[in-house]
Amino acid sequence: MEQIIERYQKVTGTCIPEHDNREHLYNELAVLRKETRRLQLRMRRYTGEDMSSYTIRRARST
Repeated sequence: MEQIIERYQKVTGTCIPEHDNREHLYNELAVLRKETRRLQLRMRRYTGEDMSSYTIRRARST
């Protein structure tokens, strides 16, 4: 199997990384989740979905 991979890499000129990049992927996933939550909150504000806790008294005071 290793010989097949080596031949493939020579022919295509690519290199398959041998190091484990799970930590990098985990950090990137955390950043993407945080950004997704932030964008979802903004969408709720724009569409008025987060208005359920908004009271009439509070609306009159603003």
